[in-house]
Amino acid sequence: MPKMQNLSVDSLHLDLTNYRTIPQKDEIDAINALITIDSDWFWALMNSLLEDGYNPTENIIVLHSDGKYVVREGNRRIAILKIIFGYAKDIDIDDSYIQRIGAINDDWKHDNKQVPCTIYEQTESKMVDKIVARIHAKGEKAGRRPWNAVARARYDRDENGKSEPGLDLLEKYLEKGKNLTPRQAECWSGEYPLTVLDEAIRKIWKPLGYDSPIKFCQDYPKKNKRINDKILYDIGIQNLRFKEIRNKDEFFGIKYGVQLPVTQTSSTDSTDNSTDTTSQTDSGGTTSSKSNAVASNDPKSVYKKLISFKPKGNGREKVVTLLNEINRLKLNKHPHSFCFLLRSMFEISAKAYCADHKSSGGPSYLKKDGTNKSLAVILKEIQKHITRNNTDKEKVKELHGAITELAKPDRLLSVTSMNQLVHNPSFSIQANDISTLFGNIFPLLEEMNK
Repeated sequence: MPKMQNLSVDSLHLDLTNYRTIPQKDEIDAINALITIDSDWFWALMNSLLEDGYNPTENIIVLHSDGKYVVREGNRRIAILKIIFGYAKDIDIDDSYIQRIGAINDDWKHDNKQVPCTIYEQTESKMVDKIVARIHAKGEKAGRRPWNAVARARYDRDENGKSEPGLDLLEKYLEKGKNLTPRQAECWSGEYPLTVLDEAIRKIWKPLGYDSPIKFCQDYPKKNKRINDKILYDIGIQNLRFKEIRNKDEFFGIKYGVQLPVTQTSSTDSTDNSTDTTSQTDSGGTTSSKSNAVASNDPKSVYKKLISFKPKGNGREKVVTLLNEINRLKLNKHPHSFCFLLRSMFEISAKAYCADHKSSGGPSYLKKDGTNKSLAVILKEIQKHITRNNTDKEKVKELHGAITELAKPDRLLSVTSMNQLVHNPSFSIQANDISTLFGNIFPLLEEMNK
């Protein structure tokens, strides 16, 4: 049975394996971690303690282990009291708090130097775990802080033996990842959108060839490190959320280099009830699902087209390779790289188209003297061949934007402009221009690879 006793603040030891954070090496690191992951709640509680003192009705739950009194519930309160009494130094706090701490009177110090504790022995540690797990349900900042997704997952894994592959992956990333700052690593160790990460893992472990999410997470950092680092970072800074991951029409993994199997499409997870759709009820009372429209100047409109692009026929292996690479780029960050790959895709596709139709009188990529025709010329000839010398009016309409954009030198996505991106040191292009004009030229690329 536990016993009730007042213990001095300096005799209490903070829990260095607090589920809110990764294990800490000492109390100073533990306090700094608590501040980093929950600064608003930490300082709100300090305000409360400075103004009103410790509430004697709220016992600290302590485990008496190896001769030490280890705080299992109340770590923030004891951490703050250690700061106030000067037992914890090298803590970065605002000058306003330093002044307030310096102004507290002897009566406050006398009343708060000891705190009421409920003390359990080591043999009762399992009971303590259950009590602590039930406590975290209040919502006031100056009250007991509810456990977030990371803390709950850490408790389930470490105490209940539950499999938490997302948490395992996150903790390895915080140690091995190279694309995050030390402060981000410290903060994310206790406050991270873990449920979003779990959803992302659920969507990508199969396309990456794994038979379980556990094995996928275990392989980090030996395999898929680049993919995982980008996804984990974007989730951490909230650039990747449930909305993007659950997008039925655009598989989010494409942007990170995860390719869906050929037999699947971007709607692979269409049977998933959690997938976001836009539902509308018509006048007859039935409900239909429609995909969200994307503006023509939005990079998503580009990738939406590329996701559905499936090159077919002989000689398209390199086209597929280039497609995989272009899907890994972020258009707003790599517009020039995107254009270099895009031009290559047009050239390889044009040669493959000519090879496909050589025996049936199709265009040739070569001049009579055996030299290569310019890409602009051969694309015009391919357009004429596809439209049966402009007699197929539907195809003429479909390819009008493509040939207009590609053939005229002053157009931003013309063959001439894409060449200038390589050779002209002062010529540049912006992602918005590509997003707006890509829809014009894409139909010809698609036609050459049917």
